[in-house]
Amino acid sequence: MKMRTVLAGAVVAALAGLGLTPSLRAAEPAIVAQMQPVGKTLSDVRVIAEKFGGKDALEKVNAGITDKLGEKGLSGLDLTRPLLGYLVNATDADNMGGVVILPVTTEKEFRDLLKRAEIDLEEVKDAKGLYAVEMPEGVNGADKPIRLRFVGTNAYLGVNVEDAEMAVAKLVAPEKVAFPGETALLAVRTYAQRVPKDAAEKNKEQVKKAQEMIDGLPVPEQLKEAYAAVMKLSMRMSEQVAKEADVSDVRVTLDPKSYDLTFDTVIKALPGTALAKEIAGRKPTTNRFASMLAADTVFGFATKLPLFTPEIRKLVAAGLTEGKKSQEDKIPEPAKAIADAAFAGLLRTVDSGNFDLAFAVNGPNKDDVYGVNLGVSFEDPSAIEKEFKAALKGLPDGVKGFVKVGEVSIHTLNIGGFVPPDGQKILGDKATVAIAFAPKGIYVSLASDAVAQLKAALAAEPAATPVLKVVTNGKRMMGLIELSGQPLPEDSAAMFDKEDKQTTAMSVAVEGGDALSMRFTIRLTPFFLMGAAKAK
Repeated sequence: MKMRTVLAGAVVAALAGLGLTPSLRAAEPAIVAQMQPVGKTLSDVRVIAEKFGGKDALEKVNAGITDKLGEKGLSGLDLTRPLLGYLVNATDADNMGGVVILPVTTEKEFRDLLKRAEIDLEEVKDAKGLYAVEMPEGVNGADKPIRLRFVGTNAYLGVNVEDAEMAVAKLVAPEKVAFPGETALLAVRTYAQRVPKDAAEKNKEQVKKAQEMIDGLPVPEQLKEAYAAVMKLSMRMSEQVAKEADVSDVRVTLDPKSYDLTFDTVIKALPGTALAKEIAGRKPTTNRFASMLAADTVFGFATKLPLFTPEIRKLVAAGLTEGKKSQEDKIPEPAKAIADAAFAGLLRTVDSGNFDLAFAVNGPNKDDVYGVNLGVSFEDPSAIEKEFKAALKGLPDGVKGFVKVGEVSIHTLNIGGFVPPDGQKILGDKATVAIAFAPKGIYVSLASDAVAQLKAALAAEPAATPVLKVVTNGKRMMGLIELSGQPLPEDSAAMFDKEDKQTTAMSVAVEGGDALSMRFTIRLTPFFLMGAAKAK
């Protein structure tokens, strides 16, 4: 399924609703969605507003509803029932429409709500009980035909849907759309085997158009060929999912304690299919440099590049090659040998399919100063180490040095005495740059205890970690910024946590097993804090 199809389902779901209407046909739409009750959403908004903005922010939320809808507010909607929706023509990007089911208290009360919102209804000619909805000018999407039909305590709203699809016999019963027990802000489900079989052909047409667009761009042929290979790969994967997937779910949740916003995508394959075997065989994600994200990390991240197919590796290699060509004239002659060795090593690393990267600012340590660690995958860096050692030959022994750790040499540069006074407040006067060229990676540390940092990193085994993980410690970050002498604006400073606690600011995880699970999480607390500061 195309991601934009799923997102379109999410938009429709934002208006959908739930109720029991046994007289409706037991249709089986390909894409359905559910959103939590409006009352629960309003309650969450009010809690967030008061927590981060105080009583004034809460009053603004309540006043906003009253100003728009009067003292009756949302009276007319049933605020206790979850919201539902389903797509019509779900695979036709040019003619996609949706039917949403709004839970109402009574038809009369809901009509009054529409009137307060300045939304007019006019019965469609020769279609008793079907109403054309006239939205206020300037409302996004008001140019699409909108129809409304009341069935029991539900108002079925059709957006860009043929009038025939709004006949009572064609409307889908809410119980065919609902997710029993679901508590997410939003949940969207695609039943792969219900999707029309011509969807693959339409998908091919979309890919062909995209390829034609790329062919017309002034892009080097190597990049065009690599991009074409990735497009074909995408097509094959899409066709496999269409044939062998059972259901795929997208869920959006907000943790009421940490205010982590999470997007989950879960794909379940039909039993016994090649897709099911591929999902079951997916190994946990590991990172060679995961240990660099330590307990004292102020800010850091660890990630693994998605180089899991030859097509993707070819595209990345083509991009690196073109990037090198564009920068060759700008590299000074003394650095060309190192640049060439680095480029060749990067190509080898990409070709290996295993590219880990980590970066961390740590501290303050026992000397009350900070340090920086970096680790990057690199296949056989012996050539770049040779060029690096040649570049250091002219330096005095008091500045350069090395420490042997097994078969790996840690090269050191004592730079503390050359760091300006402001920089010494952060790095200290004993700052050392340490670099290790290991068989599968390059390790770098800038710290007063740089050698110890690299010894620990070299000894650490690859560890299970998300595809991307970003960690922060708000209090320590503010302390580091203050030491730099570059104060932040008040509203930006407000987004940093006040307690000395490391948190995960963002993560992306992919797991296999019984289903393929992809999870993206971002912490919203800093944004809420900054928004509240700006509002004051």
